Amino acid sequence: MIQKQPIWQFSDNILKKPWLLTFIGVLSIGHIGIMAFQNDLLSIGIFFIIAFLLSFFTDYWVVILCICMVISACFQFQTEGFDTVRHNDGHPKGKVWAREKVELMNEIINAEELIQRIKSDHQLKIGIKNGKIRHLRNVRINLRNRLRTAGGKFKQIKTTTTI
Repeated sequence: MIQKQPIWQFSDNILKKPWLLTFIGVLSIGHIGIMAFQNDLLSIGIFFIIAFLLSFFTDYWVVILCICMVISACFQFQTEGFDTVRHNDGHPKGKVWAREKVELMNEIINAEELIQRIKSDHQLKIGIKNGKIRHLRNVRINLRNRLRTAGGKFKQIKTTTTI
């Protein structure tokens, strides 16, 4: 049978579970890591200040860490501003990101234009090369024809001189 116990005793038993404290501890370390990766030192400082202050009022570290994560996350979003997040593709820096995006687009356009110029220069060089090759082929064909005609005339001279 399930024993009925007062709510304070039930919550006391849950908050003292070591696996819950370990889970919340790992989540809070991950939260601090994310804030450090984003170089948000102010939110990290608030996290530790709140943890220090709450440690005087409660012995349950599960409660302390959860409250610290919630307040530091709210402070982090409050400093970033919700409008810039919504209107600028989720990037917290808003105008800076938009300027960087424009600069990157200009670099891409310049690179595409450079590629087109290189292709046209390459095609021009190929055309010039093909023109020279055609000219040389025509010269060779011309020389062969002249040689044939000269050979034919030489044969005529030989035959005429032997008669």
